[in-house]
Amino acid sequence: MNSSQSEYQVNCSLVVKVRWACERLLGHAASLGLPVNIFRPSMCANSERSGRGLERDDINRRVLVSSLHTGYVPDFGSDKGGGMSWMGVEWLVFSMVQLSGLSTTSAVPNAANAGPSGPVIYHMVPDTHIPYSKIAQVLGGGFSGDPLRMAAPEEWFTALTRSGDAEMAMHAEVLKSWRVGGKRDGSGLRLMVRICGHCCATGMGIGT
Repeated sequence: MNSSQSEYQVNCSLVVKVRWACERLLGHAASLGLPVNIFRPSMCANSERSGRGLERDDINRRVLVSSLHTGYVPDFGSDKGGGMSWMGVEWLVFSMVQLSGLSTTSAVPNAANAGPSGPVIYHMVPDTHIPYSKIAQVLGGGFSGDPLRMAAPEEWFTALTRSGDAEMAMHAEVLKSWRVGGKRDGSGLRLMVRICGHCCATGMGIGT
C-alpha cells in the first residue's frame, strides 16, 4: 500500500469520473480540517469461504471467459504492467478497518499524511499480479481444447465480434470504446492497474 498527495491532482479522465467527483468532495472536507481517508483498492474477489467465483460482470472474468471461447488472450500492455490480480474482500475490509484506526497526524508507514491540507490516500493491491503475457500459460487450452495464444487487442476484438455470441460482441464494443478513449486523451488506461502502480495506474481501465 502506498499513497501520494500529488496523485490527488491526477486527471479525472484516468478513472471513472464519478469516483473522482466523490474524492474531490472528500478532499474539500479534508481541506477544512476533517480527518479523511481515501482507499483505492484494485480488483476485489469474493470471500474464499463463500465458494463463489468472480461475479459475472467482473471485467477480468469477462476477458478470461472470452479468451477461452475465442482461443485468443488479448495483450493489454503487459510491458507496461497490464495484467490481472485480485484481493479477497475479507483482507480488504480488515485492512480498511485497521488503517482507519490510525491517526492522520501520526506517522503512517508508506502513506502521505496530509493532515488538514488534504486526505490520506491508500492504494491497496494484492501481492500477486499476473501479466497478460502469462495468462495463456496459466489457463492452458481454450474450450476447443487448442492451446491459447496471445493476440493484439484489435485481433481479439474482431474474434469476439465474429463469435456469434451477442454478449461477447457487446463486450468487445465496450472494451474497444474504452481503449480508444484512453488513446485519444493519452491517459493510457489499463485493465488492471496495479493501481496506481497499475491497477498502479488507478482504477479499472484498458491499457494501450
